[in-house]
Amino acid sequence: MDNFWYVLRNRNLEWWNGKNHHFVVIEQHGKVLIEGMEFLSVLEMVNYYLREQKPITQSTGALLITPIPKQQWELRHESVRFAFGAAKGLEYLHNNDCIHRDVAARNCLVHNGEVKISDFGLSRELSNRAKKYKIKDQNQRLPVRWLAPEVLSSATYSRKSDVFSYGILLWEIFSDAALPYADMTLIEVITKVQAGYRLSAPDIMPKFVRKIMMDQCFPTLPDDRSTMTQIRQVIEEEMEPRPSSSRHDEKK
Repeated sequence: MDNFWYVLRNRNLEWWNGKNHHFVVIEQHGKVLIEGMEFLSVLEMVNYYLREQKPITQSTGALLITPIPKQQWELRHESVRFAFGAAKGLEYLHNNDCIHRDVAARNCLVHNGEVKISDFGLSRELSNRAKKYKIKDQNQRLPVRWLAPEVLSSATYSRKSDVFSYGILLWEIFSDAALPYADMTLIEVITKVQAGYRLSAPDIMPKFVRKIMMDQCFPTLPDDRSTMTQIRQVIEEEMEPRPSSSRHDEKK
């Protein structure tokens, strides 16, 4: 998640309203060029400079970055759209008898504000309308922090284990892609998740998304979890325009 708007202006523009609320870079053949370095996108370049705490100045062919924080309602709306896109992608897979097995923010691509599910390296087709898939290679490396309790205990995947992982993805979307269970070792994650421990909802997460995560994605028994179609429908309904008088504080 990118929590800032970065307003690009033409290279030849003067200072905008006397404030450094923009920066200027050179773009050639789809690449961003600055200080002899190449970046594949403006966001990649911005993240590099913010991470390295290096100023972008006029002497380097660009103006100083001043990130403009997004408002909380903008972040919530954007995040809900991401959650909706991921839900649609998983729903499509499940309707075509395929389980992803590696649902996570790192495997979601964002293009023109839309999320696409990617990286099908662990995906499996369910043969003969089977509902479950069991791992045969017990030495296979797995994304433990995103796995459902039944996968951790018996290496058995299903559409409903994807649903649990989607709940972790929701947590990531509203936590700026932070690492789930960051204060735990993998052994601790395995033990606690099987014992019923679940991630807490981030403060910025709207109430209806919290309910999806906790009540529809995180139940211990797979049969108690919702389908991706049901989850997609809930998000879609919440995204429908409503009269302003009927809106309430979504954070609580």
